[in-house]
Amino acid sequence: SYVFETILVPPHQVDDTGAKRQLLNNYICRDTKFTRTVRGREFEVSGFYYCQQNALVHVCAHACLRMALNSIDGSSAALSSVEINKQLGLAPPLAGLSLQNIQDVIASKTNSAAVVADCSIIPPADYLSLLTSYIESGFIVLFVFTTSNTIEHVVTVFGHTRNSDEWHPQAIPGYSGPASAPFYRSSAWVDHFVIHDDNLGPYYTLSSRAFEVDKSITAHWIIGIHPEHQPEILPHYAENVAAIVLKGSLANFAAYGDGNWFNYLVSRLWTYVLRPILMSRDAYKAHLLASIGHDQTKAMPGELDPGDSLPDWFWMVEFSLPALFTGNRSKLGEVLVRSDVNGATTILDFVEAIRLPSLIAIKNASNGFDVHQIGLKSHSPYYTSRMHGNEW
Repeated sequence: SYVFETILVPPHQVDDTGAKRQLLNNYICRDTKFTRTVRGREFEVSGFYYCQQNALVHVCAHACLRMALNSIDGSSAALSSVEINKQLGLAPPLAGLSLQNIQDVIASKTNSAAVVADCSIIPPADYLSLLTSYIESGFIVLFVFTTSNTIEHVVTVFGHTRNSDEWHPQAIPGYSGPASAPFYRSSAWVDHFVIHDDNLGPYYTLSSRAFEVDKSITAHWIIGIHPEHQPEILPHYAENVAAIVLKGSLANFAAYGDGNWFNYLVSRLWTYVLRPILMSRDAYKAHLLASIGHDQTKAMPGELDPGDSLPDWFWMVEFSLPALFTGNRSKLGEVLVRSDVNGATTILDFVEAIRLPSLIAIKNASNGFDVHQIGLKSHSPYYTSRMHGNEW
């Protein structure tokens, strides 16, 4: 069989009310609404675009580009392999596309550059964290790797499965990060990535451990596509910045906050779970206003007005403790880290704000921090860009 193109609804269960629920512990970064016209009638279909290669006029890179770019915006006409070849000046038979070819097509379709990470210079724990962060931030990712037969392959990654019963991250002391500020990566609880494979089919899962333990598989490139912002700083770097700041700075705020959780955090050093999410300023403020703490406390609108001075985009690095993260799906606060360099040279230059229970500290013009009291004084649910509602 051969699939020219299709829009597929993500695998789901139907509950007693007839509502669709994603499979247990599955997270899909986007469920695009496609508008299509058939024989003069307009239809709206919700799902994710899929197509296959034919190894003649288009190969796996063509298919993955089409799956990613067509799923970002379903309102326009679908990008075809003919258009890709015409833009790049290629004629069949085709052996493949170069990294530059892929970047050129993305730039022409989205009017912005892709975010590219070279997996050969970062360890698996870092690029798996990067993959997880991109998915949870709403990116669609092209993942390029080779297998034992040395053939380079590309898959489209747009989701993951998280296993809160995973024990191994906590079994390894100092699991990640600099030796002076170890932390747990939230990606350590991700056991599979949800992918479209143009050879095998749609909605497969790729083990996150494969690249750590199977030496016959070599990761090459992670190409992230975000419809609104292209960060210069990669998320695993933002994690390291946050870890160093949490290790060295929390005690400095001891006199400014209150509440049981605040006192608990500043009383000693902890090994945190860190989770970087690309956020806009407005989305961050909306997230905090909607957050209700475990003790029913919450931030009031006026308390977050100082956040208007934050950059348009940044990495929100959530921090939690392992039991809260896995058991309650909750966090204790965030370190806001720049998503662009903009002249930053030191670790502190990259930090825009720190939120703890009962306070938020925002960088001022003197490169210090102004501390503002807020009503949210307890742990609260971690951020989800899309609700999926079927998890333990």
